[in-house]
Formats: sequence, C-alpha cells, structure tokens
Amino acid sequence: MNSDLNTYQTSEHRNTSITIDTSQPLQTIVSSSTKIPLNFEDSTLLHSDSAYRTFSNAFYLDMKDKLVNLPAYQALQGVWSPSSKIDPSKFNLVFTVPIFDANNLQLYGITQVEYPLQALAHLMRTFTYQSKGYIVLSDLNTEKVVISSLPDSYTLKSIYDIKELNIGKLMTYLKQNSFLDFNSEISVSGVEFEGLVYNMLNTKFSYNNVNLGMTIVLVDDSVQEFHNDTLYLAICISVGYVVIGLVMAIILGFLISKPLKALSVEFGHIKHMDLEKVRQHFSMFGEFQVLFQKLDEMVVWLNDVRSFIPNSILMEIRGDSIDNDVTETEIVTTNINVKDKLAETKGRASSEIPENSIANIAKGFKTYQEYSVLYMRIMDLESLTVTERAFYFEKVLEISSKIAKKNNGDIQLLDISRIRIYYCDPNNENASKKVITMALKILSVVADFSSTMEQQGKLPCNLIISISTQKALVGNIGTREHRIHTIVSRSISLCEQMMLIAKSLNISLIVDSNSCAANLGNYVYRPVDRISVEDDLMVIYEIFRENQVNDQEWMYELDQKEKNSSYNEYQSAFQTLLKGGPKIEEYREAILKVRRFKGSNGFDRDLTADHLIFMLERVSESCERGLSEKLSPQFTSSYQYCSRIYTEWENKFGMDVLKIRPVEIVNNK
Repeated sequence: MNSDLNTYQTSEHRNTSITIDTSQPLQTIVSSSTKIPLNFEDSTLLHSDSAYRTFSNAFYLDMKDKLVNLPAYQALQGVWSPSSKIDPSKFNLVFTVPIFDANNLQLYGITQVEYPLQALAHLMRTFTYQSKGYIVLSDLNTEKVVISSLPDSYTLKSIYDIKELNIGKLMTYLKQNSFLDFNSEISVSGVEFEGLVYNMLNTKFSYNNVNLGMTIVLVDDSVQEFHNDTLYLAICISVGYVVIGLVMAIILGFLISKPLKALSVEFGHIKHMDLEKVRQHFSMFGEFQVLFQKLDEMVVWLNDVRSFIPNSILMEIRGDSIDNDVTETEIVTTNINVKDKLAETKGRASSEIPENSIANIAKGFKTYQEYSVLYMRIMDLESLTVTERAFYFEKVLEISSKIAKKNNGDIQLLDISRIRIYYCDPNNENASKKVITMALKILSVVADFSSTMEQQGKLPCNLIISISTQKALVGNIGTREHRIHTIVSRSISLCEQMMLIAKSLNISLIVDSNSCAANLGNYVYRPVDRISVEDDLMVIYEIFRENQVNDQEWMYELDQKEKNSSYNEYQSAFQTLLKGGPKIEEYREAILKVRRFKGSNGFDRDLTADHLIFMLERVSESCERGLSEKLSPQFTSSYQYCSRIYTEWENKFGMDVLKIRPVEIVNNK
C-alpha cells in the first residue's frame, strides 16, 4: 500500500489503493484490494472529495450525488489489528474486513480501515504534571507502548524499556514481585524504588480483540508538591479573602462613621451656639442625608431665634457648655484657684456673708483663665441733641457689633455712651492681640464716619477705647432656675481708670501692661503713665497702629524705622522718670529725647509728651533743690509723685505751685 496522497494504482488484477492524508487527526483511512474490476472511472477516484468518502455496508460509493453501481458484495465480520506500519514511528488501529460475493461466497478481496492515534498522543503531551509524571497507553497483548506522554522514540517499544524516571525498571520490579498485573485495575501508592517513592494507577480498556492498558505514574514528591501548592494556594486565597474583607469593613466603617463624626462636630457647635461654624454636609446614605437636611433646617431656625436672644443669655449658655466640658483635673485646679482668689474677699466680708454662700459661689466658677475687656466710650455727647446722640450711638454700636460678632466677642451695653466687649480665646492663646486688632478696626471705621460728619458740618464722633487683659473667674452664678454669666476680674475697674487718663491726655487707644507685653512686636506703642492696681504697679501704654511693613515698600520701611527709633527714645526717657536718681543730666537728656520725639513725629499738640516733659522738669527741679533723690515706691504714679513735690514746695518755700500745674494734673489731683 502506497502512503502517498490520492494515489491510484492498477494491475491485471485491478487492485485499487486509496490513501487519506494521515496528518489530519482521527481521519479514516480506507484501502481496498479486489480481483474484479470496479465499475467507475479512474478520474473519479482522483477527485478531491474522494478523500472524505467511505464504503457503505453494501459497498456503494457516493461521489457528488453520483451513484456508482458495484456488484452485490457483502462484508462479513472483520478483525482489529493492533498495529499497522503505515509509519514505523506511529501506531494505528486497523480494522480488516474480507469481501465475498453475496451469492456464492466467492472471496473478492480485503478492505482495511485504519484509525491513526497521533492526535491522542498529542493530547496526552498537553497534560500538565507537577514536575514529574507520565501517562502510558500500552498494548496488553504485546506489552508495547502504543501512545504516551513520553517522546515518540518510545512508541512501539516494550514498556519495560522506558528509562524516564526508571519507569521500566519499576514495572519490571513490580511484575516480578506480583504487584503489577496489566490485565486488572490496580492502584499502588508509596512504593519506594531506588530512592524515589512512586504512586501508580493501572486501568484496562478492551474492545473486541483490542486490549489496551493505561498506566499513570507519579513521583511522590511531585504529589506532595502538588498538595503543598494546593495548600499554599488555599491559604493565600483565604488570606486574600480576609484582607479584602477587612479592607471592605474599614471602608464601610469609614463611610458610615464619617457622617456620624460630622454630626458630632456640628452638634458641638450648636451646643456652644457657634452657628456660623455649622457647615452643610452630604452623604450617599439616604438616612444620613435626611439627618443632614433636618440639621440644616434646625440651624436656620436657631439663627432666626438667636437674633432675639440677648448676648448675656448666650454667654450663660456658653458658660454652661464650658462647665460640662471641664475635666476633673481642671475642676480640682480651678477650685484651688477659686479658694485662693476668694480668700481675701471671704476675710473682708466674713461678718456679713455666711460660709456656705462663699462655697456656693466657688462652685459656680468653673474656669480661671485670661480674659480681655474692651471698654469704649463716646465723648462729648452732652453737646449734641438727643437725635444726634441716638444716631452716633447707633452707628458706633453697629460698627462694634459687627466686628465683635465676627471675632466671637461678647458685647455688653452699659448706657448710651459706653459699650463693653469681652473676649476669651477658646484655645488659651493670645487673646489681647485679637482685642487690640478689634479696637483698631473700630477706631478706623469710626474715624471715617467722623470725617463724613465733619464734611456735613457736624461734630465728629470722639471715641476712646481702653483695653485690659487679666486673669478672671468665669462661671454661671445662681440657682438651677436662674443663672447669670459672671466674670470676676479687675479689668473692669482698670479699664475705667485708664479711660480717665486717656480722656485727660486725648488718647484714642490705651492698654494695660499685660495687653502690651504680649504684643510688643505687633504694634507701634509708647508708655503713658504708671498707676497702682491693688497694691501693684502697672505701666499703661498708648497704641497707635499695627507694625506691618510691606517688603517691597523699602522707602516707606526706612521712614518707619526712623519713627520707631524715636519711639524707643521716648520709652527710654519714660524709664528715666521711673528709675529716678540724683543725676540731673539724665533728666535733662530725657527731656531732649521727648522733645525730639515731638518734632520727628509732627505732633502739634501732644499732651502725653507734654505731660512727660512736665514730670521730668519737676523731678529735675526737685533734685536741684534737694527735696527728693528718686521716685519712692510708695508713690505709684507720676500724678501722685507730682502732688508730693508740690506739697514739699508749698511747705518749704510757700510757693503757689498750682499756678504751674497743667490743667490735667489739677483735675486728677
């Protein structure tokens, strides 16, 4: 039989051979040999479709709907051949059928149908094994390899000649020891041979006279590696699921807790009535979105209600909130401070106030912290009509209310000419800086308003502000039914005392030493006088403006440096007055510094500088006359010191010293 494609051969016996392309997997190869010529043309067999035709049981060949009449042949039962060497390196199954005449049983020829198994071999080689393992399909009759996942060189060789992984020796060993019988299904595991442990499975397949056996051989370490890999994969998958679950839980927790935290923060603002800090929020969850909408509606309603609530009531509400937020440590510390601060008051009024009243007051004060008080007064209202007074007061109140509200200050109306603003920094930072900034803004806006009034031919609005920063006892005093927000501090009286000095010296903004010391580099200032506050000496200062210079305006900066140096000379002259001494030259030098200050700053009528010059001259004259060597500590202010000098002069020289006193000194004697 010729292996070429589409080959047609003839002889005197009219033998015919038909071959199909064996490269196509699992195609049927048909060959026939007959003694009697067949009734079809040679060209018909060479047709391209002949490769896909087979003989029927009656041996009719149907080609393109053309029936070819053959003798009435009949195929008897055939046999399977386990090997047919069409290709010596490949194994094919062959089914052979004899052809007889249906009438006289005369043998006319033999037909063979071949089934190539190369595709099955290719399929076996595509199997993936864990490092080491093979599958072998062998002929049980001959015990030769039919197909396998081994290389093609082992095809049609004895199964005992396989050298891969010593499989041949292993099967020889198993057969000799009766562990292996290819005619039965067996499973052998854990067989140790030449240092390796094998697992083997054998299965038998039979069809007619064809007996095939499939043997699977795996090395145990490969199985173990497979199990380990499977275990590792399962662990990785489990860990992955856990990690993904945790991440999802964290994300969901964050998404759920974020609206709750936002609600907590906003309710804290509402608790302190800081409605300006409440912000709008949105959430992907419908329930939280409804809560946010209700919160916005509540804030709008509270803003409407808040406009009708007095500031004192708001201060009481905030005081209650602060009381609830104080920790135990703060309460203990505050109670100690309260007792210390109230000890003197208790001693003075012990005959009038019972001890339990003092204890109740101490419980009401929950905080002891730094408070800044801004005290403003509209001067010269007596010269205005009632309508003008109301207009000026309304304008100043409008300006101060807006600025105080923007900076979270609490405003209090005393009368038609006096307004007081309280401020405490919630973070316990520099409260005086914000209060001084508020005062400068108020003075700036009022100055513009005064200028407008002067252009209209009316009197300007003369506003004076005093600021004091001191420690204060803060709390809500009273019963559960009625409480009053109370601040106990010496800043109230100190502001009124400084207001008198500012009025006499025509100063717009005057502050105490605590307010100035915390902002030395932020503002342009100068000392005014020294006063006594509860047996304590304190220097008060006048503030002009903020000390801010643009880096690009270097010419302006140079001019400001010269002016600032003159302020430093003024402070040096003031310190000369405080320290005193027998050296008259120091006083004269200080007088020259003050006069240079007046000239460099262009002040036409500077009562503060004139007052300092007057004080230095009187002290210098006193030193010349030998009446006093220095400023004694018991004389706490320059006014008191001058009064003492005048008294000494009157007693010793009989001079009418009142004639040389300034009007301001006489009024504040």
